[in-house]
Amino acid sequence: MRHALALVTFAMSCTIIAAAEDRPLQAIDRPPISGEKRCLPYFATTTFGGAAAEQIIFAYQGQDGNIKRDTIPKSRALVQLTEKQTPTYETIPVDGQSGALFRLSQAEYEKARECLPEPKPESKSAR
Repeated sequence: MRHALALVTFAMSCTIIAAAEDRPLQAIDRPPISGEKRCLPYFATTTFGGAAAEQIIFAYQGQDGNIKRDTIPKSRALVQLTEKQTPTYETIPVDGQSGALFRLSQAEYEKARECLPEPKPESKSAR
């Protein structure tokens, strides 16, 4: 029984750690959707014709190496300016729901300013 509990605890810890990893953002490589605003190369926003709150559309490299696309409500997105050269995305909780943390250089943020919320300063604990 102790071994099973230890195994379950280990598996849950690995899942949490894997979910919290930075994933490199990838350029959006699809035709624009009607009504969306583009902030190339990494972001677009849309309300899907008014059917939803403003959503950020982005692409990232998954752990398996494949390019994946996702959307997140702009209200659950955070931006952190960093000195890192590679723009990244991380899944984080925001107001008790799934959210996104985008880590961008100042230059990348300036390109995407219209699609993203105001940035938060990088903390000493940030990666």
